[in-house]
Amino acid sequence: MNAGRLAQLGTPSEIFEKPASAFVANFVGECTLIEGQIENDIFTSKRGLSLPVPGKSGGATLMIRPEHVSIGDGGGSIRARVASAVFTGGVTRLVLSMFGEELLMQSFFRHSKVPVQGDEVNVWIDTSCLHRLD
Repeated sequence: MNAGRLAQLGTPSEIFEKPASAFVANFVGECTLIEGQIENDIFTSKRGLSLPVPGKSGGATLMIRPEHVSIGDGGGSIRARVASAVFTGGVTRLVLSMFGEELLMQSFFRHSKVPVQGDEVNVWIDTSCLHRLD
């Protein structure tokens, strides 16, 4: 519900993974919303971040959930700076800065060094989980 109106109807996983609007996306969980353009199945933010996103060309807002972001040297990784790191018990919550965009990330870091503010890291985004909001 948003201002007395039904914002989206669906299963919990459908609403979480494919929200109908930015309001729904933020209501059901943390996320990063980035505005940009899609052309030839490539999303480019207003500040230059590019990610593969199939779909029709035009203006778009891309939703990225924190659990779909990880640190590592995989193919397609992007260099980022840790803007903040907060240990919350079970997980560490990071805010990563890249191409002028801030991206939320959560991880367990059980057997690896926990990044701290100012560290430079390689970030991998699971592009199969990105969702376009129109």
